[in-house]
Amino acid sequence: MTLPDSPQAELLLDGWPLYHCPLDPAGLHTWLVLLALQRHGLPAKVAWPAPPPRGWEGLPGEVVLPERRIVSRLWWEQWALPRAARTWGAGAIYGAGGLPLFGRVPTLAAPLPLPATPGQRLRLALAAGGRARATDLPPEALPAPPHRPSAPPWPVDWPPLPDAFVLYHVPSPLRHLPLALEVWTRWVAAGLGEATPLLLLGVSPSQVTVPEAWQGTLIPYPAVPTPYLPAFYARAVALFHPAPIVAPAGASLRLALAWGVPVVGLEDPATEALVGDAAYLAPVTDPRALGAALVTVVVETALAEQLAQRGQARAAQWSDEAFLQAVSRVLWTSAS
Repeated sequence: MTLPDSPQAELLLDGWPLYHCPLDPAGLHTWLVLLALQRHGLPAKVAWPAPPPRGWEGLPGEVVLPERRIVSRLWWEQWALPRAARTWGAGAIYGAGGLPLFGRVPTLAAPLPLPATPGQRLRLALAAGGRARATDLPPEALPAPPHRPSAPPWPVDWPPLPDAFVLYHVPSPLRHLPLALEVWTRWVAAGLGEATPLLLLGVSPSQVTVPEAWQGTLIPYPAVPTPYLPAFYARAVALFHPAPIVAPAGASLRLALAWGVPVVGLEDPATEALVGDAAYLAPVTDPRALGAALVTVVVETALAEQLAQRGQARAAQWSDEAFLQAVSRVLWTSAS
């Protein structure tokens, strides 16, 4: 699918979330936007606040090296990002965080809430002002996840991945970790053993204490750059998502559905609207039911396959058309 007579001006993506929070919704959404632009041949660059991390070799992007010893997000959003857009002649800026309040380059805002970070009143006020003057990407115009791409070669100094595991990948993983650990240690681990551990993606070993009795069934794994995510989903027998979703944009649930990974999560209105009948959901007030759902999906392969097929069928209905139209409108506005 391509847009006829699309303007050739480049879209500049804010690379801050790709660098600082690659597994959270903002980073994940920005990555999917870049992949969608590449699929359809639309020119794009990523503005990085520092040299890109591993896995981004050969992918489009430029580096904005800081001119100060410490780079704040306020300075990045309100000064460095618009300056980079002017320097490269970008047609528009796309951002999943705050956007510049002043500047002539048009801006397109992701359908994600602006996190209320404590102690950053000035930054949040300017960022919210920038979002207010931007064109909003409609929630129904999200780019579809691609067919699962190949991950870059695995770094030799990283821990190897188990052959199969339950994947815990949620926004703000430490916030929802207590519920995940309660469900796993009380209702799941004894039944699955070390053959199918729970991999806690985005959780460093120093951030969680694994009781001796559960060694081997719980594997903390620090955050990785987004291009490595396909390797995790390729080996996951289920996605364990004991958290409400922030917004459909950047939700790991969309990856799981598109890539055929069965989902076990919470009975949350936003989650139910996204997954439909393609997931096994349980009440947040009933950890035992959540654990039973997880064991059932892992043990009953026929059910897991059914959920995977439903998820892929649901994801197949998603289209890039509305996303491409929204991007094209902003770039045409810049070119006119």
